Parts: sequence; structure tokens; C-alpha cells
Amino acid sequence: MARKRSSAASARVTKARQARVDREVRGLLIRVNADGLRALRQLALDQDTTLQSLAVEALNDLLKKRGAKPVVANPLRQAD
Repeated sequence: MARKRSSAASARVTKARQARVDREVRGLLIRVNADGLRALRQLALDQDTTLQSLAVEALNDLLKKRGAKPVVANPLRQAD
């Protein structure tokens, strides 16, 4: 039978995981026109996904198109 982690232990694991993500993740700010943002939001809704996921997909597609390995990952996705 698996032991449940105490809430303190869970908090330590979560804090450690967040610290690792903070070190490995960098931000990217882009500006688009209002119509473009509206279209992207609608696409995200239609695909039942987030703008973050759409951006990661688009950036990896661009890397592939230019002959580079698609290495962009979505840090907001929970690891199972």
C-alpha cells in the first residue's frame, strides 16, 4: 500500500519543482494587433487549449520549417 505524503512533504516537493522550473524557464513577450489576438483566442477556445500551447506549437513548427530540432516545451503543463 502506497503511503500518502504529508502536506509538508508535498509542499517541499512542489516548492523544489517550482524552483527547478523557474531556473529552466524564460519568458517571451510578443505584441500582435487586436484582430490577431482575437483570432488566436478564438482558435484556442475552438481547440480547447491555451494561447501558451498554441505558441509552443507554432514556435516548434517554425524551428522544424527552418531545419532545427523542435525543442520548445510548455512549462505550464503538469508532469504526471
